[in-house]
Amino acid sequence: AGYYDGIDVVTDMHGSSASLASRSRLTPDDAKLVVAMVGLPCCGKSSICRKLSAFLSWKGQRVRIFNAGRARRQLSDEGKLPPASSSFFDANNVEGKELKEMIAMSTLDNLLEWLSSSGDVAFFDATNSTVKRRSDITRRVEECGRRSNSVPMRVLFLETLCDDPVILESNLLNKVRTSPDFAGMTEEEGIADLKRRLTYYESIYESLRPSEGSFIKLLNMSSYVVTNQVFGRLSRSVLPFVCAIHTSQRPIFLTALVPTHTEKLFASQRSAWQLVSSSFNEGEAADADLAKRLAAWVQKQAFQGKHLCVLASTTPAALEASAAVVEASGCSVTQQSMLNPMDLGTDPGTLRQEIDKFTSRINGGESYEDLVQRLEPCLLEMEGSTDPVLVIAHAMPCRALRAYFLGLPVTKCMESDSSEAAGALADARPCVLELNPVRGRFQEIIHVLDPVP
Repeated sequence: AGYYDGIDVVTDMHGSSASLASRSRLTPDDAKLVVAMVGLPCCGKSSICRKLSAFLSWKGQRVRIFNAGRARRQLSDEGKLPPASSSFFDANNVEGKELKEMIAMSTLDNLLEWLSSSGDVAFFDATNSTVKRRSDITRRVEECGRRSNSVPMRVLFLETLCDDPVILESNLLNKVRTSPDFAGMTEEEGIADLKRRLTYYESIYESLRPSEGSFIKLLNMSSYVVTNQVFGRLSRSVLPFVCAIHTSQRPIFLTALVPTHTEKLFASQRSAWQLVSSSFNEGEAADADLAKRLAAWVQKQAFQGKHLCVLASTTPAALEASAAVVEASGCSVTQQSMLNPMDLGTDPGTLRQEIDKFTSRINGGESYEDLVQRLEPCLLEMEGSTDPVLVIAHAMPCRALRAYFLGLPVTKCMESDSSEAAGALADARPCVLELNPVRGRFQEIIHVLDPVP
């Protein structure tokens, strides 16, 4: 019997039409997006907000996070609310419940005002733990979209769940140590108060249901992922990124190859970018010299006992350098053409000032936006790796990747004189730039590669 034997595939045309209409409504990429977080305290909502916000900002989106807890603490600092203990979150505390709803909806109104006027993506960082609250969010967003009479607004719910006791204990401790809610308490008192708060939330918590529209559910920071009605931009960009993130700590290493002739012409418009130095040889000799220095440096590193993953462009210089590194360390390497040099157009020595704009294309070359778009798969691979990653490419791709990890605008990181670290990428000295994660941020360390006899 065939797979479809006994099944009438055209009997429910109404249901099929409704499904297609829903998909058609959710597929367009031009809608403004509200990402409403869902989850208990200490499940990673704010951490995911920050990472996803940095990713979308790197891609050129105008992004902002609106945090209901921060709004509550501000009211408390102004004397309009008492300091919040766990009893404030008790579902039986009628006054506390009304205040929480008022604060949440006020925060959402501020979000919608910003999104209507100047934003592309807004994050609503709150527990949003009941079906009723989420229904109110959807209704308000859709009403605002209709009132704005311009670009429609869409809602994506992003739920974070955590049942890993190690992650939970770490998150509890971090929240008690950093949140103003627990100022004046001992660590033990703060953890006890926070656990009572969690108990109150758990008593009313309702997980997302398919009838609530577009959502992504994450268990233990993407060890298990469930999606519903996720199409268009969400399926191409947001979902792969969410699937890539994890809690493992590992450094990222960037090393820029000897500048090409085209890059030198581009650099000639930047007096601060000094490319001619006794530290670099010229031509093929320079490529071979850098490959030897890099291989020697990698061979000396312990990488905290982890396996090094190397991502290299497909240019001859990158192939030579990555082969030398593999021979020296036995690490794995992947060549990716998206790491190849930025196309600076037919005349890279002129009109360079215009390229400071993120979307500008000069003389048929790539814009920074084009570069970021082709680097996106590489970035997702870097984010998904739990091992240290070494990128071997030319200056522009390396600087664009650096901008993401530091949470900086791409346009502020592409000039060598924008910072010492940017200058270290294909400047006068052969270097490796280390981006080391420390408390949710990346710190930079410049390693100058020593000559090899």
